[in-house]
Amino acid sequence: MWITICFMIWLGVLGLMDIRYRKVPVWLMVAGVMAAAGVALYRYLAGAGDFCVPGGLQRLSYDLVPGGILLAVSITTGRTGLADGIVLLATGLFLEPGGGFVVFSLSLFVLALVSVALLLLGQAGRNTKMPYLPFLWVACVIQIVWL
Repeated sequence: MWITICFMIWLGVLGLMDIRYRKVPVWLMVAGVMAAAGVALYRYLAGAGDFCVPGGLQRLSYDLVPGGILLAVSITTGRTGLADGIVLLATGLFLEPGGGFVVFSLSLFVLALVSVALLLLGQAGRNTKMPYLPFLWVACVIQIVWL
């Protein structure tokens, strides 16, 4: 439980920094990625959660795909931030196998809802840039608390 709380605090701090400064500190991001990798390795070695069922590692590798896609889009087009893909990779490592796609889908859904609301209210235009990490945090809260 305390690991989940620490992860949510880390993700929340990154989300607030993404809103405020439009960038996140590399050291804080790297520390979180290393911690998430450590948690995933510990869960695998301990046989905890869904790692012990057949296909658990395969589902974990699927959870890394959304982060890999965001990294590829960031590197090739520059349309997304590099930190978004790296933090999404860490989120896929931290969550139980199968949770990465759920969080990615939820974050895009919440982002779309907020974007439509801002467009309808006239607060945003077609080319308005939105920080992604706060929506990733909201999706993690929804996934951990309700799903």
